[in-house]
Amino acid sequence: MTAAVVAAMLEKTYGPPAYAFMREVGNSTGFGCNRHADALALSLWPSRGIYLIGFEIKVSRGDWLRELSDPHKSESIQQYCSKWFVAAGSESIVEPAELPETWGLLAVSGKRLKTIKQAPPLEPRPLDKKFVAAVLRKAAEAQAMALKQEYERGKADGTAAAFDPDRCNQATTRELEALKCQYNSLRSSVSNFHDASGVQIDNWNGGDVGEIVGLMNRLNMRFRSAEVAIREIEFGAQHLIDRVKTWREIVSEIERKPAIPEVPK
Repeated sequence: MTAAVVAAMLEKTYGPPAYAFMREVGNSTGFGCNRHADALALSLWPSRGIYLIGFEIKVSRGDWLRELSDPHKSESIQQYCSKWFVAAGSESIVEPAELPETWGLLAVSGKRLKTIKQAPPLEPRPLDKKFVAAVLRKAAEAQAMALKQEYERGKADGTAAAFDPDRCNQATTRELEALKCQYNSLRSSVSNFHDASGVQIDNWNGGDVGEIVGLMNRLNMRFRSAEVAIREIEFGAQHLIDRVKTWREIVSEIERKPAIPEVPK
């Protein structure tokens, strides 16, 4: 059993949303810091009361005996707490009779923490500004660490997904399919051009082929414009021919009619 495992078990009980849990909190910041609590839990629900609980974590009998030889060193942080516990890695580490009067005892039992002795309520002093600064620093460090862990986890997941086709999401699959369709369409167009023109487009001649195609396209547009003009001229000429024909028919009709006799005077 390690201190980190015990701390993680404490955090399950004294963690969000009911508590703000912090590890290794000093009594001050800077050079004024000379004592640490292994963990602190700040109650956040006014309905239960706003209070602070302190924890000393012990994972060996020798570690506990060293703590017991000078229990007063905990007072620099315990003075701000409403309860103070020692959290032991097993029930064999701390004897309940050895506990100072102001301490409670928690011990790992299987996969949970068992309360061996409830901590008596304390009369906490008002929080000192230096101690508040130490608590806020630890909270900021914990938040930064959590963000870093989330970033690293996201980075690892992204890397794994990039090399594992089974973990590609649906959006990525759709994008790949769309790119394949575009590639196949372009490949078909190039193939059709080659079949129709007999010209193979390669990297070295792609620009030249493009210029030739552009020139032919412009000439084709000009030929189409000329063709339209010629059709308009032909239409106008035909219209004139039809008019002349009509007038000729009128003249012929007039010529065929007999002359009107003159009336005798």
